[in-house]
Amino acid sequence: MAIANLTGGGTQAHGDGDWFPGLLTTNPADQAVLVDTAALAPGKYLAALIGYSTVAAIYDVQHRNAANTAGVNGPTGNPRTQRRAVAANLNDDWVLPNEFPIERGERLRVVLQGAIVGNIQVAIFLRVPSG
Repeated sequence: MAIANLTGGGTQAHGDGDWFPGLLTTNPADQAVLVDTAALAPGKYLAALIGYSTVAAIYDVQHRNAANTAGVNGPTGNPRTQRRAVAANLNDDWVLPNEFPIERGERLRVVLQGAIVGNIQVAIFLRVPSG
């Protein structure tokens, strides 16, 4: 897929995109995994996330290692985790503005922080690296 370069200099090639929709979940427990990309191919990714809940909810977007046992550390040495909140009956839209590296088998997932009584759904959208 090619995207027009708005500065007037041709096109910029991007890989194909993929959509990882989480299930619409009712009354999930604390630490429920709302969506998981599973193991990814290595490359630099662009990512976006959309969440919706019928009640206020908090969740963490996590970059996990290939064994899915720990978070991946960023350049500052801190795990790549971002806490997000969604208000009742509203969407949470989050777009990462830059590409970030994924090594073979690493994944992104979203984990609920605190049980809720209501419905929630989160989806991850990735630009898959071109090969």
